Amino acid sequence: DHLPESLKNSILDFIISGASKLRNKGTDQFHHTMLIHNHIRTDNHRCVAQLVQRFGSVFCSKYKRYRFSRRENEYHTLKERWESEFLIPPTEEETMDGFVKSFMSKFRWPNMVKTINSSDDDTDHLFKSDSRLDYSIPGRWYIAVGGTILSRGLTVEGLSISYFTRQSALYDSLTQMARWCGYHSPEDQKLIRVVTTAAIL
Repeated sequence: DHLPESLKNSILDFIISGASKLRNKGTDQFHHTMLIHNHIRTDNHRCVAQLVQRFGSVFCSKYKRYRFSRRENEYHTLKERWESEFLIPPTEEETMDGFVKSFMSKFRWPNMVKTINSSDDDTDHLFKSDSRLDYSIPGRWYIAVGGTILSRGLTVEGLSISYFTRQSALYDSLTQMARWCGYHSPEDQKLIRVVTTAAIL
């Protein structure tokens, strides 16, 4: 019924890494994805996705708001996060703030946070991404919440943040499901974050 602080921080990291990509690449035509891989049950995915949508929408709305000429707490929370976690110096606050707002203006929480799961009726389409994560057009940004389908051949482009708590007894299954592999540019490598449990680590 609520998001843990670790997941809230991961969502903030998704925003910061997206803003940093905007700054580094000079365009918004790049893919940017976060995976939340936490459970096998679809009702869990729906619940988490709704909480993520609500948290993201409220946070971004408050981030951009002034009250009595003062910034909201959300602004200071995100600023402290980009300075401590991504080592962005205080001298770049104004620049970073501009790119964060640009990222927030494009990311649509109700549409870009997606549940990725299947039912018995669509087993034949298990390996097809169809409209769930469509990377055919440049500049697609997603937060994908799911279980089994996320671990089975679904293409994930621009993966930056992995929130991974689903356990498995098989180490090769874990590494496959976590997607901790693939080519990344030197700039993007600095933005990648994996959040997991002590047992999985």
